Amino acid sequence: MQGFDEEPNFRMTPDFRITRVWAKNFRSIADVSFDLDPLTILVGPNASGKSNLLDILRFVKDALRDLEIAVSSRQGMEGVARHGVGGGDSDLTCIEVGVAATMRDGHAEHGYYSVEYGFTIARADNGGYWVSSENGRVRDGDDSAVAEIRIEDGNLALPDFAVEGALNSLPYDDIVFRSDDLVVPTIVRVFRQLIPDAETSAREVSFYDGLLELLRNLSVMRFYHIFPNTIREPQRLSNAPTLEEDAENLASIIKGFDRVESDSMAHLREDVGLLMPGVSDIGVDAVGGYLVVKLKRDAIAGDPWIDLSMESDGTIRLLGLVVALYQQPYLPVIGIEEPELTVHPGALAVLADMINEAARRSQVIVTTHSPDLIDFLTNNRTTESLRVVELAGGVTTVRQVGDNQVKAVKKRLFSPGELYRMGEITARR
Repeated sequence: MQGFDEEPNFRMTPDFRITRVWAKNFRSIADVSFDLDPLTILVGPNASGKSNLLDILRFVKDALRDLEIAVSSRQGMEGVARHGVGGGDSDLTCIEVGVAATMRDGHAEHGYYSVEYGFTIARADNGGYWVSSENGRVRDGDDSAVAEIRIEDGNLALPDFAVEGALNSLPYDDIVFRSDDLVVPTIVRVFRQLIPDAETSAREVSFYDGLLELLRNLSVMRFYHIFPNTIREPQRLSNAPTLEEDAENLASIIKGFDRVESDSMAHLREDVGLLMPGVSDIGVDAVGGYLVVKLKRDAIAGDPWIDLSMESDGTIRLLGLVVALYQQPYLPVIGIEEPELTVHPGALAVLADMINEAARRSQVIVTTHSPDLIDFLTNNRTTESLRVVELAGGVTTVRQVGDNQVKAVKKRLFSPGELYRMGEITARR
């Protein structure tokens, strides 16, 4: 089956926001469900599972494109399933992941609706897997109207307004859906194409378009953990519309900034100058079929243009992060793992301002160990965006900050970063 591929000219829903993420038996996670804000900051010790929480969303994104690759790239079911999971308990041999989001909708009675999508994969006897359940659900703003499409153990349940005879248009030989791939995205696309808008009720439009919009937004999420060596050397030209998660197409994205009708390049130049004192411009040269990113350092005698092979890890990483935040079209969700790595402490305040600004147009999720970055991101006075990640007995949990710490911050006794530095940030029980 063809996956839910990214569309080069995708349209991000302006008011799209993931509200909740859940997973069971996924990597170090036994059973978690946590809320996301426009900016969410995951804090906790090393190896507590912060990256695994981000990987729930990355796994959903990868699975929508190709579930087999999503599983195999994580070392198969042994790498995806929670450590120690197995044996005779069938519940523990299943891995469940899911996402809920809200979106604006002119058809919905209350102006917005919530959409959920999730799936469960089960271990097969041969060491592989199969999709044991898959579900898409749309709710009106007050939950007065709920429609659902669900596959459970190969049986398909459709909304009451499903198109008569539409199953015959699906690319499957029969209607028993026992598969090693996701099929709900294809079913929704086919059904939506079969019903013209003029003949469709508002409820049907909200259902099909809501699910499709959710799946599109999930398919173009990006989660950045940038390694300087990946982008230090010349890069081949790429036509990818977004910055890859390792920034291997950084030069192509920067080159494309000048081709779009926007002020992104001006913002990029300005912010690079703020983060990297002495840098006044950024450019891309074509050399022997490759693209080379260069920074202009006016203090250098002679040719002021220096390519990235001569720059420090911190400079290169900052450049990648800024490009990730300013690329267009803006991404619906951006994850950034430990943005403070190799970055000079003096640049953290400026970087935090850029992340907070980006969170006004994209949903941003950050993992960090830096008390200073925590304070800059929270303006020293709020814990609402923090999520405390802990590992106990080999199992990852994620919760909001404990009530006592919330009160201490509200009374200005401590900043969130100070509490984190002292080891006093604890989770709400």
